[in-house]
Amino acid sequence: MGDSVILMRMYTDADGRDRGFRIRVRLYESPCGGLLRVFRSGYITSPDYPYSYGAHRLCVWRIQALYGMRIKLSFDGYFDIRSDDHDTCFMDYLEISRSGNFQKDSQRYCGQTRPKTIMSTTNRVELKFVTDCCEEGRGFKVRYDIIPSWSVTPTRPTERYQPVPCRMTDCGKPQELLPRIVGGEEYSEHKHPWLVAIFDQYNAFICVGSLVSRSHVLTAAHCCDGQKGLSVKTGVHRLTDGPHQAVSRCHMHPHYRKRNLVNDIALLELTVSVNYNEFQRPICLPLDAKDMVGKDGLIAGWGRESYGGRDRQTPKEANVPFVAQSECTTKYGAIILESNLCAGGDVEDACQGDSGGPLMSPVHVPSRVVQMGIVSTGIGCGRKGHPGIYTRVTSYHDFVYNITRQQWCTVQTRR
Repeated sequence: MGDSVILMRMYTDADGRDRGFRIRVRLYESPCGGLLRVFRSGYITSPDYPYSYGAHRLCVWRIQALYGMRIKLSFDGYFDIRSDDHDTCFMDYLEISRSGNFQKDSQRYCGQTRPKTIMSTTNRVELKFVTDCCEEGRGFKVRYDIIPSWSVTPTRPTERYQPVPCRMTDCGKPQELLPRIVGGEEYSEHKHPWLVAIFDQYNAFICVGSLVSRSHVLTAAHCCDGQKGLSVKTGVHRLTDGPHQAVSRCHMHPHYRKRNLVNDIALLELTVSVNYNEFQRPICLPLDAKDMVGKDGLIAGWGRESYGGRDRQTPKEANVPFVAQSECTTKYGAIILESNLCAGGDVEDACQGDSGGPLMSPVHVPSRVVQMGIVSTGIGCGRKGHPGIYTRVTSYHDFVYNITRQQWCTVQTRR
């Protein structure tokens, strides 16, 4: 059995008088292989590397990155896969599919010469390691790196190469890059073209979101919990500007908990896709979890000036410093999880109506803005010493990917 599935068939004749059989099934954890959904670099090794890998091995690794990314494989350390014929590699071998589909393409590797760097042709790659009964080598160690597809230029066009429409020119580029809510300042129109206003069934403004694809708005789960007939406005500055766009569905995180706002993240699916232009384009999402403590984040929205106050008709923005996780846990206790971020704690803060909006940070190479968090909760508005609590976006790559199933923009925030 080479996978996690086994098929059994039982045939009987018309007589059907025998007593049949009973099978005991036991499940064992595979010693190697598996599906890896990856967002950053890592390593794969043969079993027991750098020692002998053993006989009768069958290991299959399926590596999957985000749409719009490619996977680079680089071999480190020993490469020692025993095979009498290095041309056919019919005994022990490592087989790699650059497209992630062995039926489309594959290449076998064996011997003691490390393969050159291998670049996938899609956001997937598959590796199969097979050994026979006899001679055993020391195996292999391969590093995988996630590379934005726009940085990969093929030497010649192939039928497997597809240009990625969601490029860096599309996402995270404000009308003017960051210069220097409760407190805060009004800013020029359409500075944050990914900002989305969310309305209830009575067209009352309730929350903020951010455009992450042509059909999806990222926001907080509590913004659509119990709501029906939601609509949004994209590419607007004043809440009275522009038409309402219908929301076909709100995808709340399956493990969202209203009582303590655990997994407070949702994606609104729009009935009609938006066209990107200078007034509406998506924000970039971070590919990695960079340590932001000591740096300033930025929030923006149409929320209230003070707790219990009125919503604003035009948005404001405010700088909020990122706060260490330990400091935030001291303030709030066990409700702070690894999937949370904290920022603020001074006069400037998010308030009612800013919920679901983006906590942003600039990335300087290239000059873009990424969404590090989602406005979730806190104590009051602008209450000194009590930072706002945000949903950490990098903790939910799988959730966003599974809902959007399309290319959305990501940025490497580490330098």
